[in-house]
Amino acid sequence: MPGLLLLVGSLLVFGPQKEADSADATTALVATLGSTKYSERESASKALVEQGRTSLRALSLARKANDPEVQARAEYLLERIERSLLVRPTLVKLPPGEQPIADVLRTIREQTGFRFEIDPGADPTWIQNRVQLENREPENFWDLLTTLKLAGNWVQDHESPVFGVRGEPVFHLGPVPKQAPLDRTTSGPLCLVVKSYEGENAPRRRAGGNAFPTDPPPTIRLEILTEPRIVLRSITDVRILEAVDSTGANLVQADQAVFIDGPPSNFAMPGTANVVWPFGLALKRPAGTNPMIRSLVLELDAEIESRRYEPYELIMNRADGNMEFPTPAQCGELSIQRASLIKNPGENGLSLDLVARTEGWSEMAVFRRGNRRRVDLMNTELERIVANLEVADSKGRPFRFSTNQSKRFDPLEFRVTLGLVDSAENDAPTTLRFYGNIRDTAHFRFEFHDLVLPVRE
Repeated sequence: MPGLLLLVGSLLVFGPQKEADSADATTALVATLGSTKYSERESASKALVEQGRTSLRALSLARKANDPEVQARAEYLLERIERSLLVRPTLVKLPPGEQPIADVLRTIREQTGFRFEIDPGADPTWIQNRVQLENREPENFWDLLTTLKLAGNWVQDHESPVFGVRGEPVFHLGPVPKQAPLDRTTSGPLCLVVKSYEGENAPRRRAGGNAFPTDPPPTIRLEILTEPRIVLRSITDVRILEAVDSTGANLVQADQAVFIDGPPSNFAMPGTANVVWPFGLALKRPAGTNPMIRSLVLELDAEIESRRYEPYELIMNRADGNMEFPTPAQCGELSIQRASLIKNPGENGLSLDLVARTEGWSEMAVFRRGNRRRVDLMNTELERIVANLEVADSKGRPFRFSTNQSKRFDPLEFRVTLGLVDSAENDAPTTLRFYGNIRDTAHFRFEFHDLVLPVRE
């Protein structure tokens, strides 16, 4: 299931010379992590953190340095920088001038690394339209969609070829539909969308479990959407800080009624992560015949997760003619016991044969042996691992995995065989990569202003 958790691309495009100079400066800073002077090591660490994402590749390579001090600091700085990037919005810088929509979408894809499908809706010629872009500062991904009058939505994919499980949601980009959301606002990599406004409706339950009376208060239905690189593990502690109508009247209920629906199962990623999360706010009715909320301010805590930017890498040694990667090897949370490329019997092509384990695998494997829940847990863990694996050729280009796959569970480890799809773009495979995930709980604040609500008929 490629692309479960996706990478963020560079924010700006530099000329070749500037890129080379920047890389040289970063390499020098990484080398200084091994200085005999503490002050120089600290200064280099601070500079690398300030550079942010541009430091990641050099730090990833430094994990294999001979100096233990450089190794330790590189690992620490990688974690620190990636954790800070996790909660920031992805920025995109588009060149000015008139451009076809197709070129704009290609630029977004190149700069962010996001994988998405183009969905022209009812107008197949929409992709040929042109837009006029001004010379502006980089915009965050969600605000850029508003600027370009694009809609981003998660759509459930077909069944995944990986072990026959249900496919993951796919992000679609296209023109804004007629039934557009009432409004939306952003915080970090999250977008909060107002989906609908309901008046008297069937009774619902508050987050605490108590039922509303038969005439429940008006309800605003919202959804949290994630950038294509982010998944949600949970949302907690939703707080209404302010809700006032056009007259200045307070709309907050005495008990700040917020009901959080469980995440829709059809938008769940393997590992119980989600890309869409709905909830509702029960507010007092705004005054006037044309209801409007002048200000609505929410805060919440969300546990979010993303695929790491830089992978652990194992380079194949072909000197003796075999196709094995150096093992055993610890690649973050994944402990690889054996890894090799094998020829597919009776046909052309290669498969990756991997024997590995993760933390907690043995506990998961013996959990109520034979129980369906145990099998689900192990399949979920394996899906997550496969989503973060890559085999690349000598130029760093990844192979696609085919549907020719198998798995076997043991109490201490698992074995998985993944077929590689032959492609004219790839030469001989040389590198095994494992990205792993990074997860954190962060605080997000959303603000709506002059939110016009539909008049209930």
